[in-house]
Amino acid sequence: AGGGENFSRGAYVNQGMRWGVTRGGQTFEDSVEWAYNDPFGHGLMGVTAENLADDYQYQRGEMDEWGVMSQQRAGAAISSSPASWPGKLPRSRFRKAARTPG
Repeated sequence: AGGGENFSRGAYVNQGMRWGVTRGGQTFEDSVEWAYNDPFGHGLMGVTAENLADDYQYQRGEMDEWGVMSQQRAGAAISSSPASWPGKLPRSRFRKAARTPG
């Protein structure tokens, strides 16, 4: 899933500038609008979500329960990650993980 954490800093885009444009006024597009549109050309993402909910009979309560379960799993995974363990990894394992190809 993608997200938009910083829409207020979305750029304005002129798609013709890369290859050169003629003199005169140029049209700039708000790139944030692209985030709202379905990349497959089916309208706005919110409308697409509503259509999928209708097509597959998703219920809001079930989706909320799934979201809570997902957050709980993420919390459990984060709290059990090596970064939160009280000890250190064995040195040989650390070297192997930190090695770069080449």
